[in-house]
Amino acid sequence: MNYITAVNDYVVLMPSGELRGYESLESARGTIYEYDLNNILENVHSGGESYYDMYSQMNDAGIIQGVENGECQIYHLEDCIEKIRDSAMFQDEKDEIISKLLQRDININVYDYGIYDLISEADVEWA
Repeated sequence: MNYITAVNDYVVLMPSGELRGYESLESARGTIYEYDLNNILENVHSGGESYYDMYSQMNDAGIIQGVENGECQIYHLEDCIEKIRDSAMFQDEKDEIISKLLQRDININVYDYGIYDLISEADVEWA
């Protein structure tokens, strides 16, 4: 019997509902740091007020950024797939979503597929 396994081990759920896959926890965390930094710099360059000290830790700035604009969360991909398998969705829908989650380049929106509640039931790996 051939088993199908996911390329990625982790997914990052962005505040916009975008779900992206990563092979390592460090890569997923790096994406969140980059996302927070880009939002901070965009705010500063657009003339907005900045509450960030250039000498503060990036974690502190990320927490403030998450409170203001929504929090990015990291989930273990297998937990998310298990939640989808156990859901009351039609089997065709489950198969379509799971096949997208098994790809190397995961780029789906949980709101478009109506799976936000399922994903958010999984244990958060890092937030």
